[in-house]
Amino acid sequence: MPQKTWIELDTKGIDKAIKKLKSKQLLLETKMKNIIARAAAILEAEIKLQITEMGLVDTGNLRASVHSFTRQKIYSTEGVAATNVEYAPFLEFGTGQRGAKSDHPNVPPEYMHGDSRGIVAYKFMHKAWVKRRAEIISYINTEFRKVVGM
Repeated sequence: MPQKTWIELDTKGIDKAIKKLKSKQLLLETKMKNIIARAAAILEAEIKLQITEMGLVDTGNLRASVHSFTRQKIYSTEGVAATNVEYAPFLEFGTGQRGAKSDHPNVPPEYMHGDSRGIVAYKFMHKAWVKRRAEIISYINTEFRKVVGM
């Protein structure tokens, strides 16, 4: 009589293993949120430093408004360093016809401003990211490896 199964699987103890993995998943998600929050804080500090070094401090409002936080997506956690100051995009991207004069590498398509000669792009956020990107990525990788035990 031909054999109908090719593989036999002993599932003894599988429920216990699944429960253990689920508890590790929750721990990993919590730790990763903390790691991403710290990475965003590193970028926040660099953005504030760039604002100061570029002389963009008049009242201190822009620098004080920069903050970092995490945002939970469906299957991921996103770290954000941002400002809600109304004039920040003009300083970041410059002004002029649709960013043509700004020389910024990441002008969003929805970014609109006048067609006057305008001001140059200071790129304080972009420069902060470029300056600290390798450090932030290395930090995240190192901490992730610690969490998963690699």
